[in-house]
Amino acid sequence: MPSPRRTLRALKSVAASTVRVARRRRRGQRVSPRWSFLYAVGVDYLRAGFAYLENLSHADYRREMEAMTVPDPVERRVEISAVTIAGRAVEVLRPRGVAAERTILYLHGGSYHYGSALTHRPITLRLALAASAEVLVVDYRLAPEHPYPAGLEDAVAVYEAIVQGRARPGSLVIAGDSAGGGLTGALILALRERGIAKPAGAAMICPWVDLAVRDGSMIRNAELDWLDHRTIDELARGYAAGASFEDPLLSPIRGIAEGDPSALPPILVQVGSLELLVDQAVDFAEQARAAGVDVALRVWEDMVHDWHLFASFDRQGMAAIEEIAAFAVRVTD
Repeated sequence: MPSPRRTLRALKSVAASTVRVARRRRRGQRVSPRWSFLYAVGVDYLRAGFAYLENLSHADYRREMEAMTVPDPVERRVEISAVTIAGRAVEVLRPRGVAAERTILYLHGGSYHYGSALTHRPITLRLALAASAEVLVVDYRLAPEHPYPAGLEDAVAVYEAIVQGRARPGSLVIAGDSAGGGLTGALILALRERGIAKPAGAAMICPWVDLAVRDGSMIRNAELDWLDHRTIDELARGYAAGASFEDPLLSPIRGIAEGDPSALPPILVQVGSLELLVDQAVDFAEQARAAGVDVALRVWEDMVHDWHLFASFDRQGMAAIEEIAAFAVRVTD
């Protein structure tokens, strides 16, 4: 957990973002009428925070990213524990007083270099509650210390261990955001390639599915999204570590239209219209649909990358999580 000093600094940063947004609004500067005041504060907070983190080492970046996570009152409604599955640390989230009717294997985002179960609790806590699910958040190995295919191999190993002893494939959904969304796509392709039983469904949130792309919405939305498009190439190369971006297990968009579509689960793709990754997420879903895969694409108008992280204070984030929960209920029922 973040120290009190770091939590205080995070709250001060929120206050600074609040002042900046208030000043812009007084000048009539609004990105979208769909953005509430708090949503605009959230975008500014993430943009400013990640600009500050750019000059840190990977280890310090990870610690500071966790420190940006402010306390969440929803934690009182969820039992949080830690287990080890297939040699990896896994955070287990279970709604208190409610029988978990399904399991969600969650792969957090963070450009394959950062992120943790803690940084993504604004999503995973609410997903556990909305889906009446046991959510398992995997601490997969991160680049550059552990580049591709380490994270994917961790995800495969944890999935296999879960279906062998903890949950049936028919009651299991894989979900992930950003790089974790790309890893979700890579995982279902790897399961198909290895002949391992598919899960009931896969939810890909703002997924990074094409590590080679540097144009289109990467440029068009650069001034709107909080992601920094200037670091994409470095992060992609750091994860790939010399492997080709054309490898479908690195860039799942390269493999989604290949092979037997019935060996893949139903897929939900969510993406914001103002984020860097919208073009590739749409292309991925369209290629999957054309190949016969059961895929639902939802482009949320005027939303930025991972707006789900704002669910504690903005209705759009919570609505997107509820959509994922409804998908998980449908495919497992």
